[in-house]
Amino acid sequence: DALLRSVTERARALMQADGAALCLLDDSQTTLALAAQSGLPNDNRTYRLPIALGLAPEVIGEGATVITETTCSGCGFLLDFAPGLCVAAPLRVGDETLGALCVARPAADLHGDGQSLTLLANAAAMAIVNARMAEQGRQQARQSAIHAERERMTAELHDNLAQTLGFLNLKILVLLKA
Repeated sequence: DALLRSVTERARALMQADGAALCLLDDSQTTLALAAQSGLPNDNRTYRLPIALGLAPEVIGEGATVITETTCSGCGFLLDFAPGLCVAAPLRVGDETLGALCVARPAADLHGDGQSLTLLANAAAMAIVNARMAEQGRQQARQSAIHAERERMTAELHDNLAQTLGFLNLKILVLLKA
């Protein structure tokens, strides 16, 4: 979450925008969901957009950076900044698209800014993939630690049980001889 918020704050500052949003594709790869935002409105609303609507077909489907009016974006978050323009860039690593990074600001010439946002989106996508891989590594380490502890406890229980049975066996032998 901190990484995603940092990306939106940097995008907003770099683009001198009123707002920035980072949306990620859901597990089914059919819907973009707002994962982080910077700038008003910051009202914790949930924004979701099917990838067949608004800018998503171009940004997600074609991997293009798009510059358009906020009212044409189809995104509820960007609509809150109307009237104005928005730039939307795909978050891509290789052939994999993770989502989109969008900024909105009052009408101005944004054409040179498309390349800047694309570069930032590419760097952000790499950071997201790295963060996901690090989290997977931490989860695997946790699972390994749990497994190792279970193995240790199993061995300890086995040793204790073997000692107890051996002791009982000796006691029975002593009783039988007596």
